[in-house]
Amino acid sequence: ESSACLYLAHRMGSAARGPVLLASYPTVREGPLSNAAYTYDNAVSAIALVACGQALEARRIGDALLWVMDHDRFWHDGRIRNAYAAGVVGADPAKLPGWWDTKTGRWFEDGYQAGSDSGNVAWAMLALLTLEAQTSDPRYRSGALKLAHWVEGRADARGAGGFTGGDFGHEPTPQALRWKSTEHNTDLAAAFLWLSRRGNEHWRARAREAQRFVAAMWDERQGRFAVGTTDDGVQLNPLLALDAQIWPLMALSGTPRQYGRALAASEQRLRFGAGYTYSEAGGGLWTEGTAQVAVLLKLLHYHGAA
Repeated sequence: ESSACLYLAHRMGSAARGPVLLASYPTVREGPLSNAAYTYDNAVSAIALVACGQALEARRIGDALLWVMDHDRFWHDGRIRNAYAAGVVGADPAKLPGWWDTKTGRWFEDGYQAGSDSGNVAWAMLALLTLEAQTSDPRYRSGALKLAHWVEGRADARGAGGFTGGDFGHEPTPQALRWKSTEHNTDLAAAFLWLSRRGNEHWRARAREAQRFVAAMWDERQGRFAVGTTDDGVQLNPLLALDAQIWPLMALSGTPRQYGRALAASEQRLRFGAGYTYSEAGGGLWTEGTAQVAVLLKLLHYHGAA
């Protein structure tokens, strides 16, 4: 834990002063990942910095998230994009990551990075609410509420309800993602529940919608969660993915008791060497997912079992 805190402190100390977004792949020098600061990665970093006792550094990321929300080059509806150009923010409008292709002599931007996934919006909400709880600065709750109002527009009445995946691609007409994700709805349930802590029934109701969707993804026969739905919003996508098994057990009250077999399914079918792979489709060791399992086991008091 101390080394992770020291690493984050070093990354923040190496950046120029002011609101900043950290590069997600700092050693990559070309292509779509170069100079890309993913919203999810920075939200998690802000939360971790608070846990490390570095609230002032966490605020730099939180302030950057607020700034890019309010200074988008096109959108003014409260959304946040999946990624921005890394570094100190402040040059209007907020810059997106991109890369120069020498073969075609053109500048490119990635459609996913320009879009807005519902799960990433939820994590930005969680980061801002963490900062609001730490600092009592009302700007962070205000920012979380803007995001919440945007993402509740992705509420979906088809099938088990819940919230769709968000938007993919560039303005002015990004593709609406019609599938629904177990992971995204878990994220949103956690974020909406936090917003409802002051007795706000509206956000508590939104949290219940997301929770009902996650519960509907449970396959009692196989003891696992589906990853979500297909584009029709009804038919289950049966892919076994690690985050869809682990995150509900960590984030939603009572789920380890009710859905504990999801951990066994992950152990049996997603184990990869000393850790875990992302899904049954393979692809090698997934460092982040392995860490998620370790956190869950620690929460369940299975110390040293991972």
